Order: sequence, then C-alpha cells, then structure tokens
Amino acid sequence: MKSELRNAATVLFLLGIIVTGCHGSPQVTGLSVTETGWGEETETSTRGVDLATVVQYEVTHNDHKQSVILWSDVEESGSVKEGRIESKYPESLVCGDIMWDVAGKTMCSFEIRLRDTGRHTIEIDGREYDLNNGNTILFKNRGGKVEVKQIAGVDLGVDLENANSKYAHENQEIVDFYSDNPPPEGQQNEAQRE
Repeated sequence: MKSELRNAATVLFLLGIIVTGCHGSPQVTGLSVTETGWGEETETSTRGVDLATVVQYEVTHNDHKQSVILWSDVEESGSVKEGRIESKYPESLVCGDIMWDVAGKTMCSFEIRLRDTGRHTIEIDGREYDLNNGNTILFKNRGGKVEVKQIAGVDLGVDLENANSKYAHENQEIVDFYSDNPPPEGQQNEAQRE
C-alpha cells in the first residue's frame, strides 16, 4: 500500500427527495458519504493514527446538517460497506459493516439513524450510542476483538477528504485510543457515553 492518501472519494447520494408542499412541509435534500484513508504499515506506525480509514455520513434536512464519523484502523479503503441506505423524512438510515478481513471473520455491524429532530443514534453490534454525546465513533481490532469508543467529535470544519495522520496525531483522544499503551489514570478508552 502506498503511503500517500489512498482512494479518497466523495459520493453524493440524493435520496428520497421530498418536494416541499403548499404548507412548507419538511424535506430531506440529501445524504453524502465521504470516505478517505491513508497510511502504510511500518514497524513504528500506529494503526488508526498513521494508517486509518475514515467515513463520514452527513444528512441535510431543510437547512441544517447532521453527521456521524466512523474512524477505524481498517487497512483497506472500501472495508466499510453500506448494506442499506434510506432517506425519507424525518429520518435517514444507513446500515452496514466494517470488515477487517476479506472473509468477514472480524467485523462489526452498524445502523445509523439521523433524524430531523430529536435523538440521533448509532447501533453497533446491538449496543446503542446517542450521537448527541459525540458524532465520532472510533473502532479498533486487537487480536480479533473489536473495541469501540465514542468521542465528542472531529471538528466538522476539517476537510475529511484531505485528512491525514497529522490531524489524528493532533487529537489526543484518537492517539490514546489507538495506542497500545494503557490510558493515564482516570481515563477510560472504551467508555460509552449516554
């Protein structure tokens, strides 16, 4: 794998566009998916920081946007697979899998629900996370065990298409989660926020 940015792509899905009616009914104007990845495995690289795949799902309801970012230590871009995408007011749904191997032996499933109002959630292998507590979900595979952490979020001003390990190194929560060293006293890497 090359060390430069690999397979950065943005795909814009205009799904289930609802025409505004005579009473100004709400509308879903689109769902965009941005995937980027970078890195090359070396003796000193940290998977998830120096080598990562990041996918952002962003839905636009009327004039406001909501997003969720899935940040993983998956080596190959394209290992985050959407199985079903639906966008119909008042909710957009994305279901899929993150796969660490071709055979699917190490994987986790996700279901993202972004709503026009109310609670936005992601369910990962049956465990629900409230996205109002953070829009970024970190995933790592350690010896076939997938670990998950929800963090406050990646700055939405960051251009994910051009993100690289520099941004990952600047975010201490990302560095701590993917480091093989235990976190400092008082910090937990796998805390679920509710």
